[in-house]
Amino acid sequence: MMNNSPKQGHRRRAGFTLAEILLAMLVFAIAITTILALLARSIETVDEIVLRDEAMRLSSAVESFMRDLPFNEAYEFVRNESVYLQGNFYSADPNRNLRVDGTMWEIPITDRNQAQMNAGEDFLVAPVVRPNRPFTANNGRAINLGAARNLAERDYRARMGRYFQIRLVVSETNPIAAADMPSNPDDYESAVIVVYAEFYPMPTWERVFSDNPNARPVYSYNFAVRR
Repeated sequence: MMNNSPKQGHRRRAGFTLAEILLAMLVFAIAITTILALLARSIETVDEIVLRDEAMRLSSAVESFMRDLPFNEAYEFVRNESVYLQGNFYSADPNRNLRVDGTMWEIPITDRNQAQMNAGEDFLVAPVVRPNRPFTANNGRAINLGAARNLAERDYRARMGRYFQIRLVVSETNPIAAADMPSNPDDYESAVIVVYAEFYPMPTWERVFSDNPNARPVYSYNFAVRR
């Protein structure tokens, strides 16, 4: 009887109490919650990096578009707070005639998916930028508001990546302060206007960043437009 007693006592001490189990579950839950929070933040950071990269790659198209405009028109775009640019990368068909604004014809997402098209083989990935108002295209043709909206909608349906709206304002580094700039561009004395551009990712081509008080740009930079 004396030999069996220690073994029985050892067996009773080998189990876990309810309090120990609950404590272990609490520690496990805290660890999982922390890991999930870090994972969510990592995914958000990666998305921000991707958005910034796309905006940076689109910036050269923004500069080209603004520099191709007549200077007086570019001047008005920068001074008018209601004007913004719309831009994205889209699937373009180089084998068709050019559109009214001189850009390549688009291939909508649905058509790409149905035909199982591949970038670089069946279509080109091209940048496109245009304003939310009438403008003069780089082919010299005047594009009215209806045509500009139609083109923006078509580009959105053929988008590759995210869709951006770009806010243009007079940069603080401009030779003449924004408050001192004349309303008539012919009276503007400097040979250049330095533009500050802010890129806002948008869910659709119809939504406007200025309608959202919490909207913030993912990328911004300065560039100059010369006469």
